[in-house]
Amino acid sequence: MYIKDIVIFGSIDWNTNWQTQHRLVNSYLNEGHRVLFIENTGVRAPRISDFSRLIDRIRFRKNSVRGFSEYKKGLTILSPILFPLPFSKICIFINTFLLHRLLKQWIKISKFNDPIVISFLPTPLIHTVTKKINPNLSIYYCANEMQGMRKKINFKLLKSEIKFAKYVNLIFVTSDNLLKKLKEINENIYKFPAGVELNKFNLSNKFIIPEDILNLKNKKIIGYVGALTRVIDQNLLEKCIQQYNDFNFIFIGREYADFSLLKKYKNCYFLGEKKHDLIPNYIYSFDICLIPYKINNFTDSVYSCKTNEYLALGKPVVATATNEIINIHSIDGNIIYPAKNYSEFINLINTSINEDNNYINLRANFANTNSWETRFKNITKIIDKNINQISLKNINWRENLLIKVKRFNKNLILSLSSITILLFLLFYSPLYSYSVNFFKIENNYDLSNNVVILLGHGSLNYINQNYQNRTLEFIDFYKKNKNINKIFITGRKQNINETDIVNAILITEEIPKNKIVLLTQTYKNTFDELININNNLKNLKIDNFVLITSYFHYLRASLILKKNFPNLKVNYYQQNYTESISLRKKLNDYLLIAYEFTSILYNKILGKI
Repeated sequence: MYIKDIVIFGSIDWNTNWQTQHRLVNSYLNEGHRVLFIENTGVRAPRISDFSRLIDRIRFRKNSVRGFSEYKKGLTILSPILFPLPFSKICIFINTFLLHRLLKQWIKISKFNDPIVISFLPTPLIHTVTKKINPNLSIYYCANEMQGMRKKINFKLLKSEIKFAKYVNLIFVTSDNLLKKLKEINENIYKFPAGVELNKFNLSNKFIIPEDILNLKNKKIIGYVGALTRVIDQNLLEKCIQQYNDFNFIFIGREYADFSLLKKYKNCYFLGEKKHDLIPNYIYSFDICLIPYKINNFTDSVYSCKTNEYLALGKPVVATATNEIINIHSIDGNIIYPAKNYSEFINLINTSINEDNNYINLRANFANTNSWETRFKNITKIIDKNINQISLKNINWRENLLIKVKRFNKNLILSLSSITILLFLLFYSPLYSYSVNFFKIENNYDLSNNVVILLGHGSLNYINQNYQNRTLEFIDFYKKNKNINKIFITGRKQNINETDIVNAILITEEIPKNKIVLLTQTYKNTFDELININNNLKNLKIDNFVLITSYFHYLRASLILKKNFPNLKVNYYQQNYTESISLRKKLNDYLLIAYEFTSILYNKILGKI
């Protein structure tokens, strides 16, 4: 036997009442395998009733490392913190990223080899994370009707369950209703009703009456063990408590609903949750055991764990007539007592009180045929068989190679098609023209006695030659408008300052030196540059000018000026842009456009625009 590594996505948290998920984990550990149990990631938005579970999870995470805690040898429990909206697309995306990242790191560190994934949940999160894990074998273990007690169908959950059921290699179910429902989706399906652990629930064991009910044995005890949820029919129980007021009714389990309706009765006791190892002592102390479920689509799909636990100790069991209870009753009418209505339930309690001990062994023998040990052996056989089949398939190198070649060709075609479409959009569609025209502002140039030239823009290169273009544009402007009072020039510092180079050129063009003002201060960005210009204009009491800068820079500069310097009268000498034919030049323009978009967004966030 080789060591299996198993990842289990639970539908419960680990520290809840003992269920099939706990039995499955323990059985794997007893055989020397390793298990990662991931606590409930949810199928619905949280309710107030989930508060106690949230507290449990916070307590559990205190001693964890990023949610991981080694519970005992071979068992690690992950208590993830996720966004509690299981069908929100954005939450699915974020939760998938968070959970997969955690698992990927942990699996690598722990050296989990080709893990088997068993999930008790079929949500989109579990589906996507399972695919990313790429398990050796994937199993959907459907222990309940996932719609729960809802009257309305959750179509998102149903759709997700169908999708997950199609994806997995195997499906395990616990009831006939679930078998019928999922068999149409995946033929690799097996029924494994909840089994009883015979080492704990065996008539040959020695049992002790627990101290907290010792003084209640002066009367007959009618008991229930299990989670106290909305599935319990409290109205039915109230009628039973009223009818049998000379009996004590004992309820053992954590409360997930309000049971104040029953707690007002003096013969009714709620003892809270007990360790599963102690449960046999309580059941052995009961005279009659109850399964008082409401009858609906959810309970008709439930094979309760407690059923075989009651029967293993030979106890008479009165239960509402759910589908699985009726199936047990059909084997032998004395194994269990199903009730179709309230009056029948009350009468069957009386029948149970008066029965003799002839049925004790009958019930124990039935439970023995439904032992968890047998269930687990059969589960293991099916899993091993399917792993072997997958392994044999993997030996067929030719088939696998062809699959990989087809996948490569498909991905190659997809990549080439995407690149072709992208190139067409960038270089041959109207997208380029639209992008260029986006930066065109209203050319409201009017005569002004002052000019501001921003040299250091129009290129992504650190060494920028675009100051030459700005110089030529200004010379062209000056020939048309010679009545210029002041020319302010600002630019980057290079080996020789741009402002000095432009100054020399303008002088050779016979532009009067006294009109030229060189702004040589250093600046971090356009915003700082315009602040510097504004300060110089203020000193000279100038409130209007013509701005000359690069084509793509006009939009950002104009937005900053309008927001921060509304008193300045600015005209823009923006020339028509000559669109390039060269692909290389177009690509450079796209990079400039992207840079300007980013800069505008950045300035918007900072409140400068």
